[in-house]
Amino acid sequence: MAIDLDRIRSRYESFDDYKIEHLALNEAKNLRPEVVEILKSEISKRGMSSVLLEGINIQLRKITQAEVDRWISAIRRLKCPRCGLQHQPLTGGMIRRVTSYILFTSTLNRPVILCENCLNKKRTDAAFSTLLFGWWGFPMGLINTPISLIRSLRDRNRTTQLDQEILTALVVQNRGVIIAANDNPNKLQHLIDSFNRSI
Repeated sequence: MAIDLDRIRSRYESFDDYKIEHLALNEAKNLRPEVVEILKSEISKRGMSSVLLEGINIQLRKITQAEVDRWISAIRRLKCPRCGLQHQPLTGGMIRRVTSYILFTSTLNRPVILCENCLNKKRTDAAFSTLLFGWWGFPMGLINTPISLIRSLRDRNRTTQLDQEILTALVVQNRGVIIAANDNPNKLQHLIDSFNRSI
């Protein structure tokens, strides 16, 4: 199916700077090459930061393990989104919780990035909540509660692997934003805060 490049160009011209920045830092990897060129042209035409072009380019190429490790190291040095302290490196982990309301059961399986103390507290709170409120729903609460608790126990036995998987996935999926935050730790902190927002 042919795409109408003139129509796309016209739409990009009508976008405000925020939308162009979002496309450059988050969506470039999903765009067709000819659309990426239109986006780059619009950024240049507006005189926007060259960091946006770097963000596009980093999404379009394979990143090295050294780059991933460097960005993970920068993330680990941020303050914890929960307690606001920088006394421990940030760590990736899973929060698993089941809550039931007789006929309705809600299951949460969510990666988070917190300091080790906050991560352990959050996991403990989720397990305790699951023990108290998970089993009440019929039939899914009775099924999902033991599954969630067993998976939580398994997670504690593979903390290093989970940590690396979660942080690597965050870096790979958000590399455009991370490259743009290179000189601005507040933007990187905002990324981590947003990642944890629903927990």
